[in-house]
Amino acid sequence: MGFVAYGPILDGDTTFSETGTYMVRIRNLSTNQVICETARKDRYFATAFVDLNRKPVIRAGDEIEVAVFDGDNKLCQAPSSIRLHRIQSRMHC
Repeated sequence: MGFVAYGPILDGDTTFSETGTYMVRIRNLSTNQVICETARKDRYFATAFVDLNRKPVIRAGDEIEVAVFDGDNKLCQAPSSIRLHRIQSRMHC
């Protein structure tokens, strides 16, 4: 099963990026798997964890962390996390 995380980067929670670029880092704190995605110009992102061998990439009880960085790898939005109490195939951040 794959896992999709998507959403906008919100103005009120984010330090302005001097480079104009935002990188979203999604990390499974239970397995330490990390995936990064560059946000579009409208500051929206969508990314997925997928195992091509169809092995589960998340399990109930896993904690997923989302953090936003600028083009110089400076933290723009403090990490936030969510614990998955049941398997959700999509997570709106």
